[in-house]
Amino acid sequence: QEPAPPLSDAAENMWLALHVNGTRPVPWDTKLGARRKTMAVPLRTLRPEGGGVARVLVYIERLYPSTWMEKDRPDGRKVHRNDAAEARELRRWETARATVIEAITHRAAYGGGGGGGVPSGSRVQTKLDELERAGDDAGAVLASMPSLERLEVQAAREANEARRHTATEDAVRAALADQGLLERRVSR
Repeated sequence: QEPAPPLSDAAENMWLALHVNGTRPVPWDTKLGARRKTMAVPLRTLRPEGGGVARVLVYIERLYPSTWMEKDRPDGRKVHRNDAAEARELRRWETARATVIEAITHRAAYGGGGGGGVPSGSRVQTKLDELERAGDDAGAVLASMPSLERLEVQAAREANEARRHTATEDAVRAALADQGLLERRVSR
């Protein structure tokens, strides 16, 4: 609606909407009315749901360097770091994590952790052992087998490989959890 003089008939149906951002407490003897200068409003007093703000000039008094906070550490502490310290800690964490993963995968690849699954002494296990001994000639040994036997051996090899892969992943996850390297909870 259009503004109206306070004593007119139209003023009876009007109301004044006061919003949090549009009102400020003033001393009791302050003169009411328009102001020539804009009033300084602290940013902390503005509310997102509190109505419009005519104009806001923001002056930056201090600029602090960004900090990182790591929480949920194995020792239960919260640690605050600057950018350089966080970069060093991230490199240290990634190196320790890579070392653990490499040790587990090396042990799985070269140190055993046998196939499982196919009973030892079975015909398929005998063929798998023969393929393993053949080394680079495994393709020739596979080609010399009858097609049904070749399919059985290939299926057993794939099952053993999948089982070995799953066991390695589980071992890596468990080792990382034991050493507190599973994940980092870092926020800026």
